[in-house]
Amino acid sequence: MDMVYEPDAHGQRKDIEAPNVGMKLDMKEAVYDFYKTYAKSMRFPIRTRSTIKDKNGVEIAVVMECSRAGSRGSKAQNQLKPQPSMQTGCGARIRARTTYNSSWEISKISLQHSDLMSPTKARLF
Repeated sequence: MDMVYEPDAHGQRKDIEAPNVGMKLDMKEAVYDFYKTYAKSMRFPIRTRSTIKDKNGVEIAVVMECSRAGSRGSKAQNQLKPQPSMQTGCGARIRARTTYNSSWEISKISLQHSDLMSPTKARLF
């Protein structure tokens, strides 16, 4: 189990657990909150990339990734002045799925965060 250290509001050291394959959480919102806390400590924002539902419409899997994942082609008329894009191709993501007893388990992890985040902008996500 890896730990990430981050100072809390009072400047005290706060331990944040890094996600691991096989980690179980109670519900999808708990997975999101856990990954968001971890991502904030590593200084990157996250988003839900996709959810998979069964035939009854119940969510059974979710993929969460860095908000800067992927890449976007420029649609600018003048190629010398391309529009700025938030996408940098970051590969940080997790995949979680439901288990037989309705808890959520992290099944895949990629913690290869490739873009840099300014600590002063961490409050924005």
